[in-house]
Amino acid sequence: MTPKQRNWGKHEPESPLMFFDLKADIGETKNVAANHPEVVERLFKEVQAIRPVLGDRVVQAKGRRRVGRVADPSLLRAGNP
Repeated sequence: MTPKQRNWGKHEPESPLMFFDLKADIGETKNVAANHPEVVERLFKEVQAIRPVLGDRVVQAKGRRRVGRVADPSLLRAGNP
């Protein structure tokens, strides 16, 4: 996780890993990561495994396709092929 950068260029410190019980805390006010280290570790491994496929701000996705472009775009409407 990388520090955020605001419009004026001030770096924010790296945020800690946060884990919430959304069933009990829909407002995400209580970080329960320390109470469930095994779940956090499992989820973190899953995220790291899929990260090269999906990509993020730091890692570019492998096999990412180019943006689709249409030479002469036209609006398609129901009943108008």
